[in-house]
Amino acid sequence: FVNDTALYDRWVPTAGSDEERVRGFIQDFGERIHRRPLTADQVDDYYALFTLGSTTYDEHQGVQGAVRLILEAFFASPHFLYRTELSSEAEEGIIPLDGWEIASRLSYTLWNEMPDETLFEAARDGRLDTPEGLRTQVDRMLADARATVVFTKVLSQAMGVNRYANFA
Repeated sequence: FVNDTALYDRWVPTAGSDEERVRGFIQDFGERIHRRPLTADQVDDYYALFTLGSTTYDEHQGVQGAVRLILEAFFASPHFLYRTELSSEAEEGIIPLDGWEIASRLSYTLWNEMPDETLFEAARDGRLDTPEGLRTQVDRMLADARATVVFTKVLSQAMGVNRYANFA
C-alpha cells in the first residue's frame, strides 16, 4: 500500500498537517476496514500509533511509516477479521441491525465480499433503514454478476453437482 503511489495517494490526504493527514486516512480507510464509521476513541487509538510508526521502518519514515503501522493494526483488528454487530438496543425484544450492519450482511451474503461504495453510501445516508431503500439495494446487488457467482456456487455445493462430473 505505501509502496503503491496510486493507492497511497487515493487514501492518504495530501493537504494539511501530518496529524490531519493521518487522522483523515484513519477515518476514511478505517470506515472501510471496520465497515462502519470509527468512533472518536477508535480514531485516537489508531492515531496513537503515529509516533511509533513514523520511526519504525527504515524504508518508510514519517507519515508513510505511520500509515504502514496503522494498516497493520487495521488488518489485525477483529473489526476487520470478523463481521461484528454492535447494535444493542432492543425494540420489542429484538435488536434491529443498523444500516452499516445490514450493508455488511447483504454484501457478504449476496457477493461474498465487503460492501461497495454504493452500499456504503446507502448505509451512511440512512437509506438502508427503510424497506424501499433496502429493496433498491437488494435488487441492484442481485442484478450484479457477483450474486450469480455466489448463488451458482452455493447451489452447486448443495446439489452435489461435482459428484456427477464423471458420469457419461
